[in-house]
Amino acid sequence: LVQERLLQSEKMSSVGQLVSGVAHELNNPLTGIMGFAQLLLLRELDETARKQVETIYAEAERASKIVSNLLTFARRRRAQKEPANLNTLIKRVLELRNYDLRVRNIDVQLELDPALPETMADANQIQQVILNVVLNAEQAMKEDDGEGTLRIATKAAGRTVTIAFEDTAETVRRIFDPFFTTKDAGEGTGLGLTICYGIIEEHGGRIWAESEPGHGTRFVIELPVVAGAAPAPRVADDARASTEPVQRKRILVVDDEDSIQKLLTGVLEMDGHSVTIARNGREALDRIAQEPFDLIISDIKMPVMGGAEMHKRLSDDGHPLARRLIFITGDTVAPETRKFLQGVENAVLSKPFRLR
Repeated sequence: LVQERLLQSEKMSSVGQLVSGVAHELNNPLTGIMGFAQLLLLRELDETARKQVETIYAEAERASKIVSNLLTFARRRRAQKEPANLNTLIKRVLELRNYDLRVRNIDVQLELDPALPETMADANQIQQVILNVVLNAEQAMKEDDGEGTLRIATKAAGRTVTIAFEDTAETVRRIFDPFFTTKDAGEGTGLGLTICYGIIEEHGGRIWAESEPGHGTRFVIELPVVAGAAPAPRVADDARASTEPVQRKRILVVDDEDSIQKLLTGVLEMDGHSVTIARNGREALDRIAQEPFDLIISDIKMPVMGGAEMHKRLSDDGHPLARRLIFITGDTVAPETRKFLQGVENAVLSKPFRLR
């Protein structure tokens, strides 16, 4: 068991590094697609054209959610408990599995309690548990008759929150035994649900399976409601952005992607601002030495010099722009990026982002 876990841990670490890099590369073009689609929607369009552009935006937003979920699952990091909503975690998992569930004719029925309280939990670990349970039900129904129904319900009772998964597949015994699996060779190690058992125990909860012949299997996850304070992320919230007119500002945009440069330039100039472009941190520092700016919007990962190093140099020099710097990034899950952002007071905008 220990050797299998070590092998799985090493594999997930490699996958995490790969996915993180790919996600960053995908989020840049997705930002361009979503951004320019939003700019088009601000214009006068006929009904047909508007629906087509709305479809482009919606599909790009769907892709961005998939990338975001992949990042959350693939990154290997220390357990970190923070306020989490189980309904949100369930929806994230289903966004990853919706296509496979549909093509396998598995109907998903949700009964999520809208008043479900948050609890302190490691969101990444709980999502892994939810994903494993969904995959187990999906696999069991596939082997049963190729289709079925998966019902997922949440509820609060006293100081506990519960997730119940009910499928229409036949019972599988020894479900939490290490290495026990009904899958073919190469399709699974039999460790998934065993690891889930350990994760839920570490959270002070319980996970168990119930079944009756001919009535499918019911998985239940029960977690205690644990209150706790966690610092709110300093993420720019476009939904609450003021629509009041703002004074003309001199803004330096630092990004190595042409599409992001053009998008931000178009949006900011539309609001009456003056925009200057730099392709990396070193070029930005040269610009700052030559002319004054009111604000910097900068990517974090760039060739030559990234946003973090540029911020450090500005801070070391006591430059006021170090505090008037907004970071944009396509990967807020990478450990080095998270560590940097948690150590500064600057706002961060995750790619892709909404313009209005």
